[in-house]
Amino acid sequence: MDMDLQKFYRSLRLKLHFADTDHATPPNLQAMAPIGITAASLGLRDKSTYQPPKGSHPLETFIQFVDKSFQKLRNDTDRGRIHYPSNLSVTERQALTSLKQEKDIIIKPADKGGAIVVMDKTLYKNEVYRQLSDTTTYKKLSYNPTQTIQDVIRTTLDGFQTRGILDCKTRAFLTKKHPITPVIYILPKIHKCLHNPPGRPIVASTDSILAPISIYLEKILTPLIRNTTSFLLDTGAFLETVRNISPVPPDAYLVSFDVKDLYTSIPHTNGIQSVRWLLTTNHMNPDLSDLCCELLSIVLNNNFFLFEDTYYLQIKGSAMGSNVAPPYANAYMAHYEDTSIYTQDLFRSHALTWKRYIDDVFCVWGGDLRTLQAFFQVLRTSWPGLDFTMTYDTHQISFLDTLVIKDDNGNLSTDLYSKPTDRNSLLHYSSFHPKNMIKSIPKSQLNRVSKIVSDPATKDLRTTEMRSKFRERGYPPRILDTAQANSTTRDRISATSRIPFVHQYHPAAYKLHRTIRQHWHILQEAYPTIQEFQHPFLPCFKRPRNIKDNLWSAQITAPLDNARPHVAGVCQQFLQDEGIEVIDWPTLSSVLNPIEHNWDIMSHTIHQRHIAPQTVQELVDALGKRHGKTNGVVQKHNSSRKK
Repeated sequence: MDMDLQKFYRSLRLKLHFADTDHATPPNLQAMAPIGITAASLGLRDKSTYQPPKGSHPLETFIQFVDKSFQKLRNDTDRGRIHYPSNLSVTERQALTSLKQEKDIIIKPADKGGAIVVMDKTLYKNEVYRQLSDTTTYKKLSYNPTQTIQDVIRTTLDGFQTRGILDCKTRAFLTKKHPITPVIYILPKIHKCLHNPPGRPIVASTDSILAPISIYLEKILTPLIRNTTSFLLDTGAFLETVRNISPVPPDAYLVSFDVKDLYTSIPHTNGIQSVRWLLTTNHMNPDLSDLCCELLSIVLNNNFFLFEDTYYLQIKGSAMGSNVAPPYANAYMAHYEDTSIYTQDLFRSHALTWKRYIDDVFCVWGGDLRTLQAFFQVLRTSWPGLDFTMTYDTHQISFLDTLVIKDDNGNLSTDLYSKPTDRNSLLHYSSFHPKNMIKSIPKSQLNRVSKIVSDPATKDLRTTEMRSKFRERGYPPRILDTAQANSTTRDRISATSRIPFVHQYHPAAYKLHRTIRQHWHILQEAYPTIQEFQHPFLPCFKRPRNIKDNLWSAQITAPLDNARPHVAGVCQQFLQDEGIEVIDWPTLSSVLNPIEHNWDIMSHTIHQRHIAPQTVQELVDALGKRHGKTNGVVQKHNSSRKK
């Protein structure tokens, strides 16, 4: 918590330092010139390392009071004067350790339903390799393409910056200096097969070479997606749709369409055309449209990842796990609807309602079964890459987490829906979480029942069932009674600005919060013109590692060279404790990090001099003279790796 507290102090000093200039107006994306849609205007920026000067005497006095209290709290905790019992028994901890060290199993969350799947590692690998063997979607690579992709990004950004479409800060944000290698994993679809489930492929690409570009595109495209005709934001928007269309003709069909494997099925060329259509229909500047489509092309055509010790390239579709994937898929579907659905005579004649949540469509069909089946054939043949499935019924249909029911008079009602494989995954009452958060979960879930279930008698039944689920997870009746009494009220979030104190959760944190509140008046009285100091600070918890983090990771095995720190006992013990299996790395392997060759070249450069450098500047000058040759050797080494 020490580092988190220092960040909090920095936030206070920054607020004081920029008190007279921190009043920015959010920009209007639609009315901007190309240079206007910068990373800063989208709320994107690299983390600043600027350290403001120490504030005036009152602020530093406040910090000293808080810091003194924190040091005492930490000493008392370290010396055992304050003890917080663990919520795991010794037997449970031993069981978790045993599971982490088990080499023949893989533990992953289920694709849907909240279950935890313990799967034979061989079956898991076979499923991954089965999907990767699809040569129409994936291509095996013989090298790590990170450097090549960096060169492509650099060249592209240089061109747009020269044209005045990118500013320096946006260009810097889009360039990842120290990228990680993306890895692929699958989430078992146990709702389709319990014994040998297929998997949903996910590429863990956080902090990868393409991550900043994906984030930038997602920020631009998402507001535009919300303007499309069939867009559904969430369950709340769907419930409003159902209320607005009821009643429907008594003989109407309730239909749901689903696109099979949408993310991995979109051809790159068609997908980019759809995004350009979206930008054009929203009157986006042509230069900005060119930038977005060019960046999107880089993301789609260079979506690589690692599985075990082999690199792969996804040559069709987008990777689930990429920030830009949802708006990209939405744009493709919206373009498809506008071009091939809304103009269909069958659709115009019989589709009473058509709403979509990414790849799931809810439809009320006013025609007979023959026209519905004919329309379904149109869906399956009118657009490249889309394979639809259809479910229909004259009485009820499930969509998202809602069951829509039609009575004999055409009136629509809604109920909660859960899949047969869903588990009671509600947070346990004894879980290591803030108590106010635990107490708020029953209220939110009972409020969900109140919003979704429209029939009063059914609502009472679902409320009783929900209470039973919470009782199974250890929640006392008094907590549930209070939550139920307040389930129809909503907490209003104050619009006033408050400075957040973000830190990892610990039970002792409340004592520190009390100290901050006790001395907050110092800031209020000393700085009456700073609005943020006139309102209480905002405690925010970030969770520590939980059981799921300890039991599974995206990567089965990790590549690790034989550097001395990596083979040290403490490092090997950590890898074993975390359940990370390491690939055997041959001694003197030719696929080592090029930086090792760089160090070797620089060392030889210095030792070949007759007179060793005596100052730091002389050392810099000596290395600078050999800079071109060093780069040439490293580039030659990279080329040999690619071969």
